[in-house]
Amino acid sequence: MTGLLLRGFAVLGAGFPLLFAQSAGRLTFQTPAVRVTLTGRLFTPPREAPLVARNQVDRSTPERAYASMRSANTVNDHSWIVENFVASERDEVQKMLADASMERRNWDYYKTIRKAEITGTTFISGFTILLVREETESGTARRIPVTMIQTSAGWMITNALSSDGTFDVVFNALRSGSVQPQK
Repeated sequence: MTGLLLRGFAVLGAGFPLLFAQSAGRLTFQTPAVRVTLTGRLFTPPREAPLVARNQVDRSTPERAYASMRSANTVNDHSWIVENFVASERDEVQKMLADASMERRNWDYYKTIRKAEITGTTFISGFTILLVREETESGTARRIPVTMIQTSAGWMITNALSSDGTFDVVFNALRSGSVQPQK
């Protein structure tokens, strides 16, 4: 773990746009072999996902929960990383963080992220998928889907769709830039 403190980072305030403020449309996710259309929307402009201090965590919306996950990984705070996941997955996440090489790769990646934004959202089997664009210090961008579910403790990250075929299409289409609103 690190002794870094989050000082001077933006805190999600009342003005942070809510994910569900817009009505959902349809998004098409295209890979070379498969095309899937799901309920969802793209945000123009994308919504910033700022870093937050641990004592400012707010899980009332998916994007605020994502800001917590991003922040926890940025400072490599294992207990904070773990608490961002649904309770049933926390032991497995802790085991992954106990693997020194995996933990090092994770932290090496997250400490290079200079900007993260939510470009849209979609829904699969009762889960909310945030469409996230992370930009590194070198200017390269990675697009990833982040699966969220609302629990009694607020919005949490889950790996529940990691073996889901529709999620695989969303993941691959997002990475290749093949996501379009349906007209």
